Amino acid sequence: MTGGDLISTTDAAAELGVTRQQVNRLVVQGELTRIGRGLLDRTSFERYVAVQVGRRTRAWDQRTAWAAITLLEGGPVDWIGPTQLSRLRSALRTTSATEVVARSRNRARVASYAGHRSVVARVQDRLVGSDSAAIGLAAAEAGRVADGYTDGDGERALVAQYGLVADPGGAVTIRTVCDLDLAQVERLIGGSRVVAALDAAASLDARMSGVAVRALEESLASFR
Repeated sequence: MTGGDLISTTDAAAELGVTRQQVNRLVVQGELTRIGRGLLDRTSFERYVAVQVGRRTRAWDQRTAWAAITLLEGGPVDWIGPTQLSRLRSALRTTSATEVVARSRNRARVASYAGHRSVVARVQDRLVGSDSAAIGLAAAEAGRVADGYTDGDGERALVAQYGLVADPGGAVTIRTVCDLDLAQVERLIGGSRVVAALDAAASLDARMSGVAVRALEESLASFR
């Protein structure tokens, strides 16, 4: 790990506008990853900052988030009530792309893991992945990273079977859905530009997140 992959506790505190003690508390809470004495993993720090920006916007619950995704794809929604559905339609007509990203963050619980590189492709085969090509992004090289959706039982099975270890910079990203049936989510994800855009919008790669936000803007414009 190089110096560019690290950030000191002092610098992290300064960037967050908090004390070093508060940064240490974030480490204990699992929000940040400590690498050595006084040093943090920069990826975990950048992800924490990105999440905090999103948290300023109230998130939809999981069922509502998937309802919003389905509406933007032009599909039918039958798992929330008519009053809630009407309110959601109205909200989407006045919500920006970046707000949709923030409000949809609870569509799944996201966790990153590290594992032996020989198992990454096998993990991917067990996940329901979004289609980055749907928004004009190249797919990740096969076997290099795994990223996709499963349910709670699926996540636990993958961790146990492949010896995955929680790691904010790991090559495996598991998005766990708890409040909808996984088969239903799989149908919603298939070919969805909106899901692909939401997944990519959280990337620390500015080009990738920019493409994702523009794709969401197009979906919102079509919906309106």
